[in-house]
Amino acid sequence: RWKGKPVLMVFYRPESRTLFEVMYFAWKLKYKHRKLTVLAMSMSDDKKKVSEQAKRMRISFPILSGSGLRSSYNIEATPKLMLIDGKGVVRAEMTGWGPTSDEELMEKFTPWLKK
Repeated sequence: RWKGKPVLMVFYRPESRTLFEVMYFAWKLKYKHRKLTVLAMSMSDDKKKVSEQAKRMRISFPILSGSGLRSSYNIEATPKLMLIDGKGVVRAEMTGWGPTSDEELMEKFTPWLKK
């Protein structure tokens, strides 16, 4: 069902200090670009903690286990956000989160979401 649509993969750790900001960014991008699919990829195997946290934060997109994808997607640190176009090509990515990450990612991602 995601074939042919852009996908934002958000690799994260549930204990991250910046988790709320990262998830809020993903939600804003999804809200602005309705055709975008957002997948949160938890790097924790603690399903109960991840599920409770998702309910508390009201995360409205799927949360999948990303632990097994560490080497496939070269996840050396989190958060890592990757934008994949409808053809399956990684078009933009960023690792880490700071005060200007929101703006930097909007600049990187928006051109690919307008296509």
